[in-house]
Amino acid sequence: MGTLRLFRDLVRDILTIGTIIAIVFTAIVSAAVKGINDLSGFFIICLIFCYCITGITSGLFRGIEKLNLARWATLSLYIPTSIAGTVWGAFLAQFIINRLFDGAVIWLDGSRDLPRLIIVGLIVSGFVILFDNLNAARKEKQQQLEKEKERAAGLELLNRDATIQMLRSRLNPHFLFNTLNSISELIYQAPEKAEKAVMNLSEIYRRTLAMSEEETVSVAEELELMEAYLENERMRFGSRLAYRLDVDPDCESVKIPALILQPFVENAITRGIAPKKEGGTVSISVRPEDGGLLFSIEDTGAGCETFRPGFGIQNVLRRMDLLYQEQYRFNFESDMGRGTKVSLYIPGKR
Repeated sequence: MGTLRLFRDLVRDILTIGTIIAIVFTAIVSAAVKGINDLSGFFIICLIFCYCITGITSGLFRGIEKLNLARWATLSLYIPTSIAGTVWGAFLAQFIINRLFDGAVIWLDGSRDLPRLIIVGLIVSGFVILFDNLNAARKEKQQQLEKEKERAAGLELLNRDATIQMLRSRLNPHFLFNTLNSISELIYQAPEKAEKAVMNLSEIYRRTLAMSEEETVSVAEELELMEAYLENERMRFGSRLAYRLDVDPDCESVKIPALILQPFVENAITRGIAPKKEGGTVSISVRPEDGGLLFSIEDTGAGCETFRPGFGIQNVLRRMDLLYQEQYRFNFESDMGRGTKVSLYIPGKR
């Protein structure tokens, strides 16, 4: 397969580069030198000459590329290689021309034409390097397009997985049992709170289902869902759970990937607030930074020694990898008995 590709590239170089050089050379000579009676014959001679030198030069270039040298070493070999290819190609062309025209055409005059061949070799090297760079740029662009397609396909799958995971976590029987149990206790003690808990539960499902159809939502929409979720969790924990939202007004309308905060908030409650007897506070802040957004989720809970992300957080970080590559930042800090803070920075554009 590698040999066939090498042969294909050589044929392409010979036909493309050789023909262009032959046309340019013929046009220049015919314009400068009057009295060329057989212009078509002269063009055929130029064509033979250019095909020979580009074929040998390109073949030598392919051999250099196979050595996998450093970029500067490869470039330094291009000039002597193109000169050598031009000299060898010129004498090969002379041999072919002699056979075709029975020695009637003298294309080269021995060593006297060597300086001119060196100049031609330098010109040929410029053409070959130019076309090689254009071809490399085309291949690189094609690879980027293929990667973009793969990334888009992967992102679509991960978005679907994130939505499914969100629904599953909310439909978890334990979650429903605790929420409904809290509501049943509130029906007699505080009917207004019970009604609010039912409405919040309904709001969570409504917003989650709506977000499952969208790739991006505004910061305000994402935080409205988090507030409804936190309100329901506060029904369970009572005074042991408090929360605070601190959002820069300029950030509220900014579009972000849907459903990226909930896993961090849930982690703060279940692993931070729940294990601590006196409970604590969950704080969510959003502010602009370096042309993007910085999200911080902080709790005053139990803290932990090591960061062990669950499926939901892993899913969010994998989506960030696909969307922003190295442009996003994630940071985790925790102090045993004092709380945990996670920070997620995403750029303004991807």
